[in-house]
Amino acid sequence: MVTCALCDRTHYAKGLCKSHYNGLLIARNPSVKQASDAEYYLKNAERIKAQVAARTALNPEAKRAADRAYAAKNADKARAKTAEWRRKNHGRKIADVRGREKRLARATPAWAEKYEIACVYQEAEYFGMTVDHIVPIKGRLVSGLHVVDNLQLLSAAANRAKSNRFDVETRNAS
Repeated sequence: MVTCALCDRTHYAKGLCKSHYNGLLIARNPSVKQASDAEYYLKNAERIKAQVAARTALNPEAKRAADRAYAAKNADKARAKTAEWRRKNHGRKIADVRGREKRLARATPAWAEKYEIACVYQEAEYFGMTVDHIVPIKGRLVSGLHVVDNLQLLSAAANRAKSNRFDVETRNAS
């Protein structure tokens, strides 16, 4: 009986047991590893998803940072994925836009200077910026009004970073 050159198991091929031989194949051929990984994921999908969810729950900021890093590294893939989502979820996108329009209408009091609000949006377009609500219209802690005093111009990146947040301490300091 011939044994593996790396362990005492029974010889399978090229002087190696089945485990070491498969490892050698995978190391030399990335497509074999990809197929092996896909097969493993299919067999263990629920367990892997649970592990990822647990890791994300423990440190959501790390998950967001990893997502941002992936998007920066794979900008074309991320853009294509977003475009695909929009194509598949056209109705949901329209509903989101309509919902935002309704929230803005509800958050605009009768005494608001609508002409001045329109001027802020035109100014943002002219300078290539976006309009941000200092106190978000749909905030978690507090909701603001759609009035000139609650609007500010931010770059698109800064507006995305601020998202739907309002920091009371930062606001009181200024």
